[in-house]
Amino acid sequence: MMPNCPPKRIRRAFTLIELLVVIAIIAILIGLLLPAVQKVREAAARMTCGNNLKQIGLAFHNYASANNDAFPARVSLQPGVLNNVNLYLLPYLEQENLFRQYDFTLGFNHPANWPVISTKLKMFQCPSVPGGMTLPMTLTDGSSVTLEAFSDYGQPYGLTGQVVSAGLIPATVDRSGVLFEGEKPNRMAAITDGTSNSVIFAEQGGKPKRYINGRNVTPDYTSPHVSSWAGPWQDIGGRGHTFDGLTTPGPCAINCSNAPGAGVYSFHTGGAHMLFADGSVRFARAGMDIWLLYAIFTRSAGEVLSPTDF
Repeated sequence: MMPNCPPKRIRRAFTLIELLVVIAIIAILIGLLLPAVQKVREAAARMTCGNNLKQIGLAFHNYASANNDAFPARVSLQPGVLNNVNLYLLPYLEQENLFRQYDFTLGFNHPANWPVISTKLKMFQCPSVPGGMTLPMTLTDGSSVTLEAFSDYGQPYGLTGQVVSAGLIPATVDRSGVLFEGEKPNRMAAITDGTSNSVIFAEQGGKPKRYINGRNVTPDYTSPHVSSWAGPWQDIGGRGHTFDGLTTPGPCAINCSNAPGAGVYSFHTGGAHMLFADGSVRFARAGMDIWLLYAIFTRSAGEVLSPTDF
């Protein structure tokens, strides 16, 4: 007599069709989820970027409180030595030690100042901007170095003479910006257009790479003038670009090109952040009229603006 055997279990596997269906469903779910994740990341990066400018705005006003209601200016302490506004903000951004290391009697590319300009500060970097950017530099002693510290924000110094020569504005208009270069700090009283209508800092990211309408193009900016074009600080002129980003001046105010000094550029969809002299930060739309950019980049040109213009 044969012993009782347990019933034989039948193992059932997935068929090929079932497996393909499961893979397809997972792929669809991932496809739906990724854009949502990217949107959340960009929203967080955009918020951080705006907060950076708010902190910079507080630094400006703390500086002004300690300096007779005056904002810092690009100051030439001796011929050929230009020191940028960002340096004067360091003590008010909890960077007093870094500020004390900088020798204002020497150029930014002097070996003695290299430890300062090569220091990355998150406050001046927008998280939406691609990383890994470097710039070869030659210091005044002939040594070669690689700069990795850049600013994604710049100070509008006003309107360049190109907008006058192109017939876009009359020569009689005061083209000075809030941080117009001078031998002494700029008093708030000089902002007759109103602090809420005058930009003091704005986005211009992606340096030293050259970007046009979101695409990285060549050549990179390797000019020796890295202090204003690609270094830890930079200037912005309000002349704008053509919409293809190739020519300046032009009607495109925001996000067409990050070419030196010509306009506002960010890696956010639909616009860019701007810091106004009253400390407020606004997200300006990419389709902003170039005439509005002209108006908010000057401090005493006499334009009359309303909140609906933005």
